[in-house]
Amino acid sequence: MTRSFFEVYLFYVPVLFLLPIFFRHAKYSKELLIVLILMGISSLYGVVTERNTFDNFLKIYLSIVILYSFYYYAVAYNNFDVFPLFVKYVYFARIVTVIGALQMISYLIGFKPGANLNWFFNKWSYVEAGGWLRVNSIIAEPSQLAFVLAPAIFIAIYNLTNKKKYFFNLFTSLLILVITVLTFSTHAYIVLVLCVIIILMRRVSLGKSLVFLSVLTALLVLIYNNVEMVRIRLDDSFMIANDYNKMANSYQLSRLNTSSFTLYNNALVSIKSFESSPLVGSGLGSHSISFDKYSLTNQYYLPFQDFNKQDANSLGLRIMSELGLLGLGIFLYILIKFRVKRTARDEVWIISHSILVMMLAALLREGHYFISGVPLFIFIYIYIKRSETTPVNA
Repeated sequence: MTRSFFEVYLFYVPVLFLLPIFFRHAKYSKELLIVLILMGISSLYGVVTERNTFDNFLKIYLSIVILYSFYYYAVAYNNFDVFPLFVKYVYFARIVTVIGALQMISYLIGFKPGANLNWFFNKWSYVEAGGWLRVNSIIAEPSQLAFVLAPAIFIAIYNLTNKKKYFFNLFTSLLILVITVLTFSTHAYIVLVLCVIIILMRRVSLGKSLVFLSVLTALLVLIYNNVEMVRIRLDDSFMIANDYNKMANSYQLSRLNTSSFTLYNNALVSIKSFESSPLVGSGLGSHSISFDKYSLTNQYYLPFQDFNKQDANSLGLRIMSELGLLGLGIFLYILIKFRVKRTARDEVWIISHSILVMMLAALLREGHYFISGVPLFIFIYIYIKRSETTPVNA
């Protein structure tokens, strides 16, 4: 029995134990039930039309039903007061950030057990770039660390631009941003840009906006010029955008780096899958089957493996592939319907928009429906809306 079993499947033990306890505490959400039924029926249609297998569907669907029900009841058990739950995330983010800082310090002083945590974690990557460690703390990989810390990154930038101390003091806020930069992940830098745009759109003065944008631009240019991995990713993105019609040959494709090809390939697979069934997609768990049909690795001899075959490398691409317009519509409806207005009190606005950044980051990069506590953050995003005009309990 491997460590992977304990890290993944045993997570369901406390979930299944607590669900009956939670179930007696509150009624099930009608809205959640409707969404789950729609997803189930549309996915079974994919099985009937032979675009998916029943095993693939059942594995993902049962996980979604169990985990989203569990997190809903966790919120209901707290009488839908999601502020304390978000505070627990803040504590977690602080710990992860400190461990990330210790990881980098260990790397700089040559203490390998502190820098490379493979001795403790199974699904964990040790990555260097340009002579530097790519920090990932206790999270599997650097880009996923940026995703997990996305709400904390938003809060940190808000605090620094407004000289506030919401959830983090200014030192911790600065440390979070330093660790984010040291991931050397393009996904992390996209999160930074999203945070800055949303914060500046609220009510930051023109002078502060210009200063902050200048600093951010200078930082990104510095990273681009000095970190080869980031420069390659951005150059590949520009090449795909400029020469999109010329990419359909093995020479052009082989010029891409692995990460760029993986995202580009999964985008093409998702588009093909969407075109075959635009309304409801091919069904939950079907992306791997669509991948086998449409992947460029089946058409050309390329120096790449079938990376992210299961999850499409992006939640947006996966939803488009597996759930079509139905899934995209539900997700976007939640983001728009429950977004807190800019006139709300600071704490509520910060929580809402920090999670909004996380969800936008998921659409771009994370391809899992329930990894990194995504269901919990969705419910916090929905129910923090109730606090828009009512007091927040500390």
